[in-house]
Amino acid sequence: MSRCVAVVLMVLGATSAAAQNAASPSAPYTLRTTARAVVTDVLVQDGKGNPIHGLPVTAFRLFDNGQLVPIGAFEEHTGDETSSSTPAATAPGVYTNDPSRLPPVLDIVVIDIVQLDLPDQMFLADQLARFIAEMPGGTALAVYLRSGSQSVLIQDFTEDRARLLAAVHRSVPHFALAGALSQTGLETLRQIAVDLQPLPGRKNVMWFSGGTPISFGSTGFSFVPNLNTRDVFDALESERIAVYPVDARGLTTAAAYDFNQSNQPYSPDFLNGNPAPADPGFFRRSLMLDVASATGGVAYYNTNGLWQAAQHVVSNDKSFYTLSFMPANLQIDNKWHKIRVSADGRSLHLSYRQGYFADDTHVLRPDQAPRTRLLASGKTVQEAPAVRRAPIIFSASVEPFATGLPRPQIVGPPAAGTMRYRIHYTLPATAFQRQSSGQASQLTVGVGVLAMNRNGTPLARKARQSTFEVNEASLSRAPNTPLQVDQDVDLARGDTYLYLVAWDPTGERIGTLNIPLQVP
Repeated sequence: MSRCVAVVLMVLGATSAAAQNAASPSAPYTLRTTARAVVTDVLVQDGKGNPIHGLPVTAFRLFDNGQLVPIGAFEEHTGDETSSSTPAATAPGVYTNDPSRLPPVLDIVVIDIVQLDLPDQMFLADQLARFIAEMPGGTALAVYLRSGSQSVLIQDFTEDRARLLAAVHRSVPHFALAGALSQTGLETLRQIAVDLQPLPGRKNVMWFSGGTPISFGSTGFSFVPNLNTRDVFDALESERIAVYPVDARGLTTAAAYDFNQSNQPYSPDFLNGNPAPADPGFFRRSLMLDVASATGGVAYYNTNGLWQAAQHVVSNDKSFYTLSFMPANLQIDNKWHKIRVSADGRSLHLSYRQGYFADDTHVLRPDQAPRTRLLASGKTVQEAPAVRRAPIIFSASVEPFATGLPRPQIVGPPAAGTMRYRIHYTLPATAFQRQSSGQASQLTVGVGVLAMNRNGTPLARKARQSTFEVNEASLSRAPNTPLQVDQDVDLARGDTYLYLVAWDPTGERIGTLNIPLQVP
């Protein structure tokens, strides 16, 4: 079973025997030779942080563990791309994870208040409000809040500045949950990676915090993450997530050590056996640089221009180059492979993911290979292999439970202080593997909901599986026939954040959907 499926089932607490058996891990070090695709996005900027366009593939050199490797697929992204399909129309009150409604490159704001005091939060709220007012037209943002053990989606992707501003005001200023500092930020990144799994393309996460509380466990001046963080790193690689840490505390009074020009990771181990720098913020900034360099982003710190930092990210993060290659004679041994990319030009600054683990992430099937795509301009580009498992695209609506609705799933009245809601899932039948027997087939659908408050504290958790009989002849004539599944849940009054999951227990595919909900 894929790591994303295992994480989702763990969050929901699904306990079906099939899910438990499928989630059994394989031996951690299985040596075998296979084909694996490695895709890396490279930001190329000049000394002032402006994107460089027009470089040919011959200008790049790509090294895998010090060995020069041929570039298999290459494409330049200039920020002019649009979604390739017409967005699917949905009725009011219906939410969907359909990626066609979004641009090909996504921007996400994470407001992490765990290490921010109230004055810093008020400053951050003002800076984000200015950023939203000044951001380029057509920019779609999603807003997450981390104030406890989990992050919650406050606002799904939207270009509506009023809705984004309201999301910021709902997030800060606010007291963080006591004890939240003990929770690792790696868990937040893992959750966001699962949330973004249905969406293809590059995702840029702007992480506003009091110093990013994340470390991949690298040692020395050479970035080498440890095996304990491998699953998180694999998830970020699979979803092409780049992290842009932003220190929301603004200018510090101590001496500044500006390593941002080279954006090289300085791990905590750098301090071992060396005199401590005069700047007390050095340790936090070293972690920020570590995360940015590891994922192909850029760190911003020691500045009061937070809105300008965010503006710089969204104005330039859609201009990059995608390079891919397939390592020769790769052994699946979980060892770290360091990637190095260079480009012609003396003053160019490159940001890219620092490497990959030699595991079964992005292993190619026999039918997968780079493809040649014709652009509208008449030029052709080589596309990277399609290595992502296609997510389940579905829609859902959430309505207060009305007396007389058929097949109630919860017996008795709602618990005190709660209201009963019915979640109505609409899922494509063709997304689920079927077990055929003549003209009739059976398929199994899993759905689940996790309800959380703004601190990420679970309020309700439900999961179920349903089996459907399918007529193969009818389905072949109408392949878009939807499956309808209802699920009832009692929700506490106030702001509630729903995390919905649909999964195929047989085919190991999932789809996720976040819905912010206000229970009166």
